[in-house]
Amino acid sequence: MKVLILSTGTGEGHNSAAKAVKEQFEKRGIPCELADVLNFASDKASAYGRRIYIWSTVRAKKVFAGAYRVGRAISSARLKSPVYFANALYADKLCNYITENGYDTVVMPHLFPAEAMTWLLRQHKLDVQTYFIATDYTCIPFYRGDKGGLLFYPA
Repeated sequence: MKVLILSTGTGEGHNSAAKAVKEQFEKRGIPCELADVLNFASDKASAYGRRIYIWSTVRAKKVFAGAYRVGRAISSARLKSPVYFANALYADKLCNYITENGYDTVVMPHLFPAEAMTWLLRQHKLDVQTYFIATDYTCIPFYRGDKGGLLFYPA
């Protein structure tokens, strides 16, 4: 078993969960790496994601709340979220990284890597075990989980 844990800098709760999971794998002697998924898009994307998150949750709370309302309004069994398509943009780089480094398990304590992995599993039929950890304090409007906890999005 070789594990890749994908988080991002949009809130430290996600990273704290990722670090705790990594610590447990390491205690058991399981090779494991923690990476910021937005770095697969670019270093600038990762920094931008952090800045936008902090701005929207600290200084523009109505913008953050509005994004969740829009997400709830457009999420359905027929529609994918715009966030899904944004995360699919870097999914090929992520796929290459997983394959080249021999990861067989991916753990995701954040929606962004979960959406990228969902796209990968559909498009590339990537043969890895995936696990999503719901770390948000509120329900994520774009999330749809079923089938024994595995992550799936509307087709």
